[in-house]
Amino acid sequence: MTEPSDAKPGRRTRRQGVDAATEPSSAKPRRTRRQGVDAATEPSAAKPRRTRRQDVSVIVPTRNAADWVVACLEAIRASNPGEVILVDGHSDDGTVILAEPLVDRVIRDDGRGPGAARNLGIAAAGHPWLMLVDVDVVLPPDAIRDLVREARSRRVEGLQAMLRSTGTDYWSDQLAWQHNNGRSRSWFGVSATLIRTEVARAHPFDPDLRSGEDVDLRLRLAEAGIAVGVSETVEAVHRFAPTLRSARSQWSDDGAGLGRLVRKIGRPGLRQLVIPFGAAAYWVGRSIRTPRRLPYFLGFLAGNWRSALAGLFDPQVPYGAPDSRLAVAIGAAGLLAGAALAAAIGFGLLVLIADAIPGVPQLLAGSALLPIMAVGAVAGLVWLEIAATLPDTHRWAGVADRYRSRILGFVVLTVLATALRLLADLRLLH
Repeated sequence: MTEPSDAKPGRRTRRQGVDAATEPSSAKPRRTRRQGVDAATEPSAAKPRRTRRQDVSVIVPTRNAADWVVACLEAIRASNPGEVILVDGHSDDGTVILAEPLVDRVIRDDGRGPGAARNLGIAAAGHPWLMLVDVDVVLPPDAIRDLVREARSRRVEGLQAMLRSTGTDYWSDQLAWQHNNGRSRSWFGVSATLIRTEVARAHPFDPDLRSGEDVDLRLRLAEAGIAVGVSETVEAVHRFAPTLRSARSQWSDDGAGLGRLVRKIGRPGLRQLVIPFGAAAYWVGRSIRTPRRLPYFLGFLAGNWRSALAGLFDPQVPYGAPDSRLAVAIGAAGLLAGAALAAAIGFGLLVLIADAIPGVPQLLAGSALLPIMAVGAVAGLVWLEIAATLPDTHRWAGVADRYRSRILGFVVLTVLATALRLLADLRLLH
């Protein structure tokens, strides 16, 4: 059937794309969806496709995070926040240049640490909710919307996303495994956390701590009776940087933060100080079944011990409770006693080895093997220390990463052999 001539302009209008007001009403929905005119002209059936920004300010503290910042911010933008505030601590690797197109505001801090940086972002936030996101975290799609809904339904004032940690080499893989399998996974923290702005402003981070500020905040919120929790529906990816140097930095931050916490809050902080050492003892024992984890957890134990002792005597953190001085003394005595106990256990194991393999001490005592091993072990440790000061892209740093586990294993073997020789010499005296 031939179409009436007065309909031809309608077809021509759709082909040539004139203004929607000239189209026949029956064609408006199709033309609007294809050419994407302003949402106000769309029919009501298409309105759910509009994107709505959340009433949430996102705060991202950074410092020399050029390798991480783009993926972090792109994931945040995908969740449609009300604003994104980057607080940078004097980065000199291009972090800010990469971040500027993806954020609404950049604030420069004085490099005092993540707690002080977050406080600056919280003060600048313009929405009733805010979200604290570390630069090594990648949020899933719609994470902000889903966290707000869950927080309201559970009637909590703060909610951290579940974290699934990942790594790319031996040390970061072990860090990720520990975090994915430890109790800390169920604790409220601030790596990817939604919290009411008024609550965050009433309970700011303590900038003197510089690490451990998340534990301090959790304890203060609990004392104030403010309900917080960990999400049951939203899981973010937490990325650990590779190399032993990054793992050592993590151990140092953890241990020092707990030591400083004892200085601030006194005896209640001692319960937090015990946690990493209890975990280390447990996992070292479990490493008998999985020897590959043993170097990591020995390093974790030593790194936390050394940094916790330093944190206890950090003069930049003032004593904050009447019993803080006593708590610091108790904590230091406990750390030293723990080291003595570990040495006694190690000596006992060496005695058992010497009894089980009686020919080994005599072989070492009468040969030049041990001095050669000692020279090699010292050279290996010097090499690792030099490599740790080099940029990650340096050729020597890559070689050191590849052979680090073997060098550390050889050092441990040399220490054991030296101890066995000493035992053999002591027996010759009787």
